[in-house]
Amino acid sequence: MNKYSGKKIYQYQTSLRIRLSCGDISGALNANIYYRKPSGATGHWGAIIQDTTPSGHVYFDLSATGQLNESGEWRFWPKIGFLVGSAPGEAICVKVYKEGE
Repeated sequence: MNKYSGKKIYQYQTSLRIRLSCGDISGALNANIYYRKPSGATGHWGAIIQDTTPSGHVYFDLSATGQLNESGEWRFWPKIGFLVGSAPGEAICVKVYKEGE
């Protein structure tokens, strides 16, 4: 599992894009970004397919303060839908900090 190594991300942060690399996703019809919060709760957001080859990417723009509502280690992974079936991608771990940390 990959670890995020960019700038710090904070609890309740907005104006943030979660962008995941998926490899070649030619023929993708839809995408979701799934997450597991530090509490263990799970869910997903509908994602935008940015490009499909050679290194496909999907993203979701966080816009509401309640979307990133827990501090601690989050996991994000893509799930791509095709005409027949779907395929999950590799998860990435992201530490979300409390403001002031």
